[in-house]
Amino acid sequence: MLRAIMIGCLLLLLAGCGTAHVRTDQAAAGLDEYPWVQVLEVEVNSTEQENNHLRLNREFSDYATHRIRGVIQDSGFYQLVDAASVEGPDALVVETHMNITYGSRAKRYWIGFGAGKGMVRTVLAIRRAEDSTKLLQLASDTDLSIGAFGGSMDIAIRENIDELVAELHRQLP
Repeated sequence: MLRAIMIGCLLLLLAGCGTAHVRTDQAAAGLDEYPWVQVLEVEVNSTEQENNHLRLNREFSDYATHRIRGVIQDSGFYQLVDAASVEGPDALVVETHMNITYGSRAKRYWIGFGAGKGMVRTVLAIRRAEDSTKLLQLASDTDLSIGAFGGSMDIAIRENIDELVAELHRQLP
């Protein structure tokens, strides 16, 4: 019994609290009426503004934009278009914003239980191009408070994006 408790505690430390929680803030309405989609570059903001964090922001923006474009293209229903050809009644625009707090891995490791906490919140909205009416909004939240060796915000952020994209895939026609 003691061995099972120890293994459970070890698994908790390894996993941390980095699970993404995705919710639909506004359900999909009429997405199958629009054949063209423009995916805007994902906007990433972080509380930390050092050079390393700015580089990471750029990497996560590229990763998220690539994943979102991929799931829309893989749906087989939509045609991706650029900004010049997005005007008109038959086009959608996908906007995504990420807010990140990287936190302190060292504090998560040495103190744990909320010290050095990292978090990411991602909100994806699909709007009609002609009048900006919102047709779908998804949000994904991930907190990282503890984890083996302080946990990895890189993994937590990528899982946040992947879970949001998986939900987007379920919502598309």
